[in-house]
Amino acid sequence: MKTLSAFSPFRIMTTLALAGALILAGSFHDGAAVRAGTVITALTTSARTDAGTGKRVYPPRDRWKTITIYLDGNKMRMDSSDGGVIYHAGSGVMYMLSPRNKQYSEMTEASMKQMMQRADKAMERMRRQMAAMPPARRKMMEQMMKNQGGGMGAKKPKVTYRAGKRGLRVGKWRCDVFYGYRQGKKVSENCIARMRQLGLRTRDLSVLNNFANMMKTMAGGRGDEGMSLSPDAIRAMAGFSGFPVQTLVFEQSGKTFKTVLHRIEQKSIPASVFQVPKGYTKTSMGR
Repeated sequence: MKTLSAFSPFRIMTTLALAGALILAGSFHDGAAVRAGTVITALTTSARTDAGTGKRVYPPRDRWKTITIYLDGNKMRMDSSDGGVIYHAGSGVMYMLSPRNKQYSEMTEASMKQMMQRADKAMERMRRQMAAMPPARRKMMEQMMKNQGGGMGAKKPKVTYRAGKRGLRVGKWRCDVFYGYRQGKKVSENCIARMRQLGLRTRDLSVLNNFANMMKTMAGGRGDEGMSLSPDAIRAMAGFSGFPVQTLVFEQSGKTFKTVLHRIEQKSIPASVFQVPKGYTKTSMGR
């Protein structure tokens, strides 16, 4: 069996966090080969900071990455140029897809916990090695880990939210802004539209709560609340049922990621969308 080296624990966390920040939901209909669901298209990019003005500069819209989300009942799928994720809430199984080499890896709650345990042990070995380093080199390594959010083994302080502007227009939607802060520093900006504007029902979103719980399990209880935008998390943040139509995430490295909702379609989704594509080879997670 081959090893899927492209799916490192950190990359998986990044992919799932992005999925959590984007996914909306579809209607629940069981049994049919073709299902009525919802397809969401979002655009995402990162900004550079202009040295002269200090302002964020984004690339032209045609250079942004496209992310497509399919949801139907207790199943979801996310596709992007970096890969794909299929999640079945009923069985608790998640499939990580690598279209470039036509490979996939299967993950369960148990395998996630094992992976995090290996990551914790690796982080502890790194900390012991850093303790024996010369001060200058140790400081450099500590800064590198800080820029990555503390590493896989780090527990991040809780994110708190403050209400901002109301009625901001993003595309064709009106939304209310909520700023996320960690230890007094702004880490996110979420513009939340109410469900009725999106043409969705709150009960359609239950699969996202399952998905968010899987993400937290994968992180060993160290999930980043600033990226967990499940229905329950949104209601806790905003005080109403809704979903972000625009999200800014501010990393410690200084990089800013922006995601904008582009389109929502109510349409039938073939059952095959939620299955691993034919011709893909199963791989194991890197050890």
